[in-house]
Amino acid sequence: MDDNYFSSTTSSTKENCFIIFPSDSHVPYIRNVLYIIKQSLNEFKIKPITLSGKIRSSEDYLDKVIELIDKCKFGIIMLDGLRFNVILEMGIMIGREKEIICLQEKQAEINLKSIYPDEPTKEITGLTPGSFDKIINPKVEISIHLSDFGKRHICIYDKNNLEETKHKIIDEISKVLELLVQ
Repeated sequence: MDDNYFSSTTSSTKENCFIIFPSDSHVPYIRNVLYIIKQSLNEFKIKPITLSGKIRSSEDYLDKVIELIDKCKFGIIMLDGLRFNVILEMGIMIGREKEIICLQEKQAEINLKSIYPDEPTKEITGLTPGSFDKIINPKVEISIHLSDFGKRHICIYDKNNLEETKHKIIDEISKVLELLVQ
């Protein structure tokens, strides 16, 4: 599946959804879940919008993120491999008063090692290379790590049961769409 897969336009699309997701270098199964998200959005004729291929080197990252978020009615945020940029983009969506569906694989982890540069040194991490390699990523716990988000639109899924995942996503999209028409 190529990066433009989620950039395609459907002529009958009536709404857009901004999708925030981790790189497949951090979460190897992510492309399968993105495919299910796109299928679920297509059920409602909603166009998925992602950052993939949307930012040119001369553009300001935040300006582009805000522009894309403003074009969407709501967003889907994948918490798998959670990183700081995901929290930043989630904060922008909240600030822009967008409804958000949080997706989290039941075994999702916070990607701690990603906060360090590609070549972490003892001076930066305080750890020897062998110790750094042994860092264990903690599990994502929405009730702890995103406690202020409450229980709104949270979907815990199983990466090994994508059919059930699709039904859960469709259910959450339905709830968000009901809120948007009120």
